[in-house]
Amino acid sequence: MKKLFITAAAAALILTTGCTISPQVPELSIPAETEISVQRGNVNYQCTMIHLSDAVDSVTVKAPETLKGLTVRISGGEVTVSRGSLLGRFEGLSLPKDSLPELVREVTGILRKDINKNVLSPQPDGNYTCEGKNEKYSYTLTADSSGKMTSLKIKELLNRQA
Repeated sequence: MKKLFITAAAAALILTTGCTISPQVPELSIPAETEISVQRGNVNYQCTMIHLSDAVDSVTVKAPETLKGLTVRISGGEVTVSRGSLLGRFEGLSLPKDSLPELVREVTGILRKDINKNVLSPQPDGNYTCEGKNEKYSYTLTADSSGKMTSLKIKELLNRQA
C-alpha cells in the first residue's frame, strides 16, 4: 500500500509539473476603427483610421490643430482628401512624395502587407503587441486579448537611405 501511494504521488507530481499550457496567441483582426499615432520628423499626427475593407481605408487627423478634420480616404488607386467643404481626388500615383495623403497610403500599406507577417507577443497587461519596421518606418501595433487591433504607433526612420 505504501509503495502504491508513493508511486501515485510521484506520478501526480510528474504530471502536474511536467505539463504547462501556454496561452494561445490570438489572430490579429483589424477593426472598423483604430487610433493611430504617426511620428514624422518633429510632427506627431494623431488620427482615427476607419478600415472599411481590404481596399478602402479612411484616416481623419485629430492633431496637430492645423490639420484637424482633414480626412484622407483611400479606395483602390484613388485617394480623396477632404476638409470641411473642400474636396480633392487624386490617382494614387500622382501624390506628392512627402504629402500627408502619401503618408496615409504608406500607413495603410503597412497594415495590409507587413502586419500579418509578424507574430503577436503577449504583454503583462494581457494585451499583445507586434513590432516591426520597413525601409521607412518602425511601428508598434497593440491588440487586445481577442486579437482586435487597438492602436498603431508609427515612427518615421530619419536615418533612412535615399
